[in-house]
Amino acid sequence: MQVATEFPNSSTLMNLNKSKVLALLDVPQAERETFLEENKVNEMTTREYQQIIS
Repeated sequence: MQVATEFPNSSTLMNLNKSKVLALLDVPQAERETFLEENKVNEMTTREYQQIIS
């Protein structure tokens, strides 16, 4: 439910697996779009992705 509320534009999440979508909730909402544009998230492993977010 939180994912639907936080990401009303589902096309942003189409290429991300469930773990990456949930980890993206840890990125401040104002920074998410920039974060996704600056990082090749769909090419990273979930572990690499989580390390960048931390």
